[in-house]
Amino acid sequence: MYRTGDVARWRGDGALEYLGRTDFQIKVRGNRIELGEIEAVLASHPAIKDAVVVAREDVTGHARLIGYVVAQPGGEISDEVMRGHVSARLPEYMVPSVFVTLPRLPVSANGKLDRKALPAPNVSASAEARAYLAPASEGERVLADVWGSVLRLDVSRISATDNFFALGGDSILSLQVIARAKQKGWLLTPPQIFQSPTIQQLALLMQPTVALQAEQGLVMGAAPLTPIQRWFFDQDWAAPNHFNQSVLLHLPTDTNVAAVRQALGAVIEHHDALRLRFACAEEGWAQSHAYPGDAEANHTVLDVVDSDAASLTRADIAVLIQSASARAQTSLDVTHGPMLRAVYLHLGAVHESRLLLVIHHLVVDGVSWRILLDDVQLAYSQVVAGQTVQLLSKTSSYQAWANRLSIYAQSGPLLRELDYWQTARTEPAPLLPADAPIDRSELTLADAVQIEVALTVGETQLLLQQVNAAYRTDTADVLIAALCSALSEWTGQCAVDLELEGHGREPLFADLDVSRTVGWFTARYPVRLHVKSHQPSQLLPDIKEQLRRVPNRGIGYGLLRYTHAYANASTHAHGHAHGHAHGLQTHAAPEVEFNYLGQFDQTLPVGEAPFRLASAAELEVSGRDVGPENRMLHPLVINAQVLGGVLSASWIFNTRLHERRTIDWVAGRFIEALRHLIAHASSPDAGALTPSDVSLANLDETGIADIAASVEFED
Repeated sequence: MYRTGDVARWRGDGALEYLGRTDFQIKVRGNRIELGEIEAVLASHPAIKDAVVVAREDVTGHARLIGYVVAQPGGEISDEVMRGHVSARLPEYMVPSVFVTLPRLPVSANGKLDRKALPAPNVSASAEARAYLAPASEGERVLADVWGSVLRLDVSRISATDNFFALGGDSILSLQVIARAKQKGWLLTPPQIFQSPTIQQLALLMQPTVALQAEQGLVMGAAPLTPIQRWFFDQDWAAPNHFNQSVLLHLPTDTNVAAVRQALGAVIEHHDALRLRFACAEEGWAQSHAYPGDAEANHTVLDVVDSDAASLTRADIAVLIQSASARAQTSLDVTHGPMLRAVYLHLGAVHESRLLLVIHHLVVDGVSWRILLDDVQLAYSQVVAGQTVQLLSKTSSYQAWANRLSIYAQSGPLLRELDYWQTARTEPAPLLPADAPIDRSELTLADAVQIEVALTVGETQLLLQQVNAAYRTDTADVLIAALCSALSEWTGQCAVDLELEGHGREPLFADLDVSRTVGWFTARYPVRLHVKSHQPSQLLPDIKEQLRRVPNRGIGYGLLRYTHAYANASTHAHGHAHGHAHGLQTHAAPEVEFNYLGQFDQTLPVGEAPFRLASAAELEVSGRDVGPENRMLHPLVINAQVLGGVLSASWIFNTRLHERRTIDWVAGRFIEALRHLIAHASSPDAGALTPSDVSLANLDETGIADIAASVEFED
C-alpha cells in the first residue's frame, strides 16, 4: 500500500468520485510531475527569494510549465540562468518552458498563495521566443538532429540559439558531431565548433562535404611511427606487450556468441590499425600492416568462459572477471599479434553476460573506442538479423595520417612553434613533496594504488552545462583549473607543471579526414600553468587563457620532440632547427599527468540494447591495463571521466613515495575547488569574456575590461 496523493469519496450509489489531489502533482507530455519538486529547486538558487510553478494550457491545448519567481532584494536573474539551474538538477521534461519574474507572489485575504491570481505569461511573444527558437534552415535542422543524437537530448527541445557546451558538449564529443554531420553531407571543424558554438552561428559556417578519396579496401604495407608511438618505444618498457586499454560490456543472457565472433572479425578487418605489427630493426622500431590471413585466431581471439552455476554471487562474478581479465591483459603481442583480445563470459540464465575487450594502446585511444563500440554493436545487430555486415565508410587511414605527419614535422608552420615550446618551461619541473626519500626512477606500477573522488549527478550536470556556458570553457579547462588550485596549495608554489593529453586529431590537413579512423592519435605535451588567485572568478579565466595559448592543442610538441628530431638525426639536415628539437628532449616530464577521458555515457548509454557499459565498480576488477613491472613515469596520475552521469577522478600514486592520507587530502582539495568553481558559475554575477573569446579583436584582459566599463546596459 502507498499514498497516491489523490482525494476521493464514496458516493451513496457505491461509485468512487475523484475530487482532486492533496498535492500539486500533474501530468505533462505523459510524465507525472510534482510541481513542488521544481519549486524547491528554483528556490535553492541564491538569487531567488520565492518560486511557484504551475501548468497552463497554451493556444494548442497542450500543458506548459510556467515558473514564477521573485528575485532577492536588489538582485535579478535571467531566464537562461534559471533554465540552466533547473535542467542541471531535474529531467528535461520538468524544466519550465517560460519564466516570469514578479515583484511579489499574489496572496489571498488569509495570506496564502493565490495561484489563480498569477498573471498569464505572454508565451507567444518575447518570453517564448527567448526560451525556444526553432531551427529554420536545412543546416540548422541537421545540426539540431546531430546534437540531439550525440548529447542524447530531445531534438524538439533544442533551440537554434542553444550553445553546444552549455548543453553538455566537450572537445571529445565535438569529434562525434563532426563525424555525424559528415555522414549527413556537411563539413565542420573543431575550431568552428569552439568559436561559433550555437546552432545559428555554426550553420552559417558549415559547408557541403567534398568527397575525400579514402581507401575502402585493406590497407597494407609500412607506415612511419607517429609521435605518440615514438614516445612509447622511447620509454624502453619492461613489459611492452602489456600496455593496454580495455572496456567491459554487459550483454543479454541469450547473446549469440558466434555472431559476436563474426562481428569482431568484421570490425578488425574494417579498421586497419588493429592489424598493425611492430618490429625492432637496427634503425629502430617500425610498424606495418599484417594480412588478415586464413586463421582469424592470429588476429583476434574470442575466448569463451561458460559458467552455468545457478547461484552465482557478485563476488563469484568478480572472481570470474578478474581471472579472465588477467589472462587477456597479458596475452597481446605487438610483434606477432594479436593486438586485440576478447573474452565472452556467459554467467548462466540469471545474470547478464559480459564481454571484455582488451586492445594494445599502440593501436587505440579514447576516441577510437567510441568508434569501435558503435561498430561492434552495429555489426552484431546485422549478423543476428541475417544481414551482410555493412559498416560506415572508412575515413583516411592511420597510415595516411602518419605519412602526412612525417612531412608536416619538417614544415615551416610547425617550426614556428619551436619558440613557444622552448620558452614554455625555461626551468626544470620541480619535484612533488614526498613522504619518503625514494629515487623516482625506481618507481614501478607494482606499488601503484588508486583512490577516487566524485561529484554528485547534479553537480556533474552543472559542471557540464552551466560552468561551460558562463565562461565559454571546455570541461577539461574547469578540471585543470581545480587541479592547479589543489596542487598549488599542496606544493606552496604558484607554478604548476602538468603533462596533458589531447585527442590529437587536429584539422591539420584539408584533404584528410580521421573522424572515424581507429588508431593512437593522442598528443602528450607539458604545460606550466600559474595560479594567480584561488578565487573562482579569477582562477578559471586565468587557467583557460593559459591553456588557449598552447598552439594546436599541443600536437606540435610531440612532432618536434620525436618525429622532427628523428628525421634530422637520420638525415643530419636542418642543423639549427634540429638543435631546438633536440633541446626539447632534455626536458624532464612533469611529475603530474592529467587526462580527461570525456563522457562515456554518450557512447553506450545505460539501457541501450544490445550492449551497455559496465559500471565503474565492475571496471575496478577488470584487470591491470598496464604491466606492474613497467616504470611509473609520473608519481601522480589523474584520470577523469563521466560515467553513469557522475564525474569521477581516479588518483593513481605510488605507495613508496606518498602515503594514502597525503593523496586523500590533495584529492579532497581538488574536489572542493571544483565545487567552488561550480557554485560560482551558478551565481548571477558569474561569467566574463576573455581574450580568446574575441581573438579577432586582438584585445587583452585590460582592453576587454575598459570596453565593458564604458558600455551602459539597459533592460
